[in-house]
Amino acid sequence: VIVQLDLYRARMARGWTLRDLAQKTGISPTTLHRYESWQRSPRMDDLYKIACALDVTICDLLPDVKPYR
Repeated sequence: VIVQLDLYRARMARGWTLRDLAQKTGISPTTLHRYESWQRSPRMDDLYKIACALDVTICDLLPDVKPYR
């Protein structure tokens, strides 16, 4: 099962390139591209790094997930 991230929208809202996000997360641009294009699911540690770099929650990156309240 591939986890679909709404990563492209979040990245573009900041005007960042894949290289910009890669520098902020330590994740290679190739891996980030695979996450964006839904070719690969992110590891939890990468998902956390991406969310922190973008200043969003992990739930914000998972469009079909709503936080439990």
